[in-house]
Amino acid sequence: MKKIFYILFVGLFNIVFFTQIAHADWYSQNKYLSQIFSPSVWQCIRLAHQNQLQGHIKTAQQFLRKAEDITLQSRPFGPKNWPSGWPRTPQALSILKYATPQAYIYKILGDYALDNNRNKQAILFFQKYLSESIIPDAGYLYKLGEIMTEEKLYTSAISVYQQLKEDILMKDFYGQAPSIWQINRRIRILKAILKPQKILILDIKTVNVPNFFSNINELFKNNISPLILSNKHYQIISQNDINQMLQENNLTMANIISDRDDRTKVIKLLNADYIIEPILYKAESNYILQVNIYKKEEKIPYETYQYKMTNYNFLPTYFKRFGYNFLKESIPATYLLPVDSYVWAYTYQDLSNWVSALKMANNGSSIIVGYKNGSVYIFSSSGWIKNIYKSSDEITKVTVSPDGKYYAWASLNGKITLATDSGIILSKQLGNQIEGISISSKCKFWVYALNKKIYYLNKSDTLFWKKTLPDWIENIQISPDASMVAVSCYNGQFYLYSDEGNLLWKKNPASPATKILFHSNNKYISIGTQNNSVFVYNNKGISISKFVAGEKATLFSFQKNYLLADCGVWNKYFYFPNKNNTNIWTYTLGKNVDFADSNINANFLVAAKKNSVFAYRIIWK
Repeated sequence: MKKIFYILFVGLFNIVFFTQIAHADWYSQNKYLSQIFSPSVWQCIRLAHQNQLQGHIKTAQQFLRKAEDITLQSRPFGPKNWPSGWPRTPQALSILKYATPQAYIYKILGDYALDNNRNKQAILFFQKYLSESIIPDAGYLYKLGEIMTEEKLYTSAISVYQQLKEDILMKDFYGQAPSIWQINRRIRILKAILKPQKILILDIKTVNVPNFFSNINELFKNNISPLILSNKHYQIISQNDINQMLQENNLTMANIISDRDDRTKVIKLLNADYIIEPILYKAESNYILQVNIYKKEEKIPYETYQYKMTNYNFLPTYFKRFGYNFLKESIPATYLLPVDSYVWAYTYQDLSNWVSALKMANNGSSIIVGYKNGSVYIFSSSGWIKNIYKSSDEITKVTVSPDGKYYAWASLNGKITLATDSGIILSKQLGNQIEGISISSKCKFWVYALNKKIYYLNKSDTLFWKKTLPDWIENIQISPDASMVAVSCYNGQFYLYSDEGNLLWKKNPASPATKILFHSNNKYISIGTQNNSVFVYNNKGISISKFVAGEKATLFSFQKNYLLADCGVWNKYFYFPNKNNTNIWTYTLGKNVDFADSNINANFLVAAKKNSVFAYRIIWK
């Protein structure tokens, strides 16, 4: 399957900043320390936890103070002075190589304080824990910086992060350490809060990129400058100041892009705190936007952001996204982009047994897949096989009810079967090949087409009506509530019938429909034809929209109430709505994809290629 676009962030997803600090239950996260404390100490800690759960906060605090007192009485704690009753097991020694019990008791007290929203107490306890540790705990240094930031102790937080950075670079730490990129970013933002930081934005350096944007430098700066300037903590050095300085020193922007010495000179003259260096290059079919952040005269990037795309039309969006990422602000829904997130895959063991039919329920809860050897597999949305059925001949048609509870399939020998997850409801031999089959929600009624005839029946196989059309039927679809039946014939004629078999209206799209969908409580009917056209009608037969599959629907804008009627899989193209249901995006399916279908909201896609089935979700990042 060909991806039309996807996003790559470097170290971005694990950062939570200026939000309430997430922390686990203090007792659970420290339970492993029961291996190092004496029974009397751990009994106090356990009773503190029990009293806290019962709402006896003062009693809980008294037990914790007692645990602290007993622990401090064990000083000095070491190999030559091991108090009686304190564990000296291999498990205990493996923990005590990082810190003493006196240090760990302050870790527990700090977590308790943090768990009870007493940040200032937590800061004091964590400082004691870290100062008395044998080896620095990187995770708790990071946590201490978070709490100090939340308490607006910015200078102290910077000192903590700088100490953490030094410990990581010296490899003198234990625990889960953040990346240097994360630490640098926090330090930069904190320094900007304390004192506005001056930023120099360089022109974009392009490598192996066609000249599709003559004003790409202006485009980059115009997209990010207003965002950065909206934050009072940053100042952007004006282009006039840059030009004047370059002229006075007989330099050009090209000099400071390519020559580090010239850049250092310029930075000093402009008194810049940070430099934004954008680079755009093409690697195979991908365009990669990399933005390096340098700190003053440093020659190694302080931070790096990277975005990958296959469509350069999204560059302005990525410029905006960088601005929000740089400021650590939430990206507005307008600038979120879709990513096809792989969910599951299933490959039939027999390589020669290809998928012959596929259908997904409107709600996405179930997928039915038919194979050339007569097998029928029922999958859940998570890829779990709910049931397997077997027919004596190749499966030619499959369907599933909109609620994902009922299934039907037809085989090459003219046999048709209706079933649920639990088993087969009915199976009958019709003699001729079935042209189409469809089920309403809860299988209130179902329909199938045989040659030129429509059959409308219930799940007990009682026939309510049948119709004969002038030409052979290509496709048939019953509405979710069973109130309408849509039929397309080989000659391109399209008919809509009521649940009593009366003709409501007909159209002539001039090409047989490969797919028919009912939307929004049957207000709209969509059909995709063999000649790649997509038509949308309302239930009165009035044309709502028409487009050719493969057009750049990213430029289309529709009213929300019928936008989804244009979405779904139309031949080799998958159309889906944007985050706000205001625009349509397109996603090209690979040439080798044999079958594909989606749920009615067009955010869950299943496709088949030869003997394999793949499922993807569309998520917005």
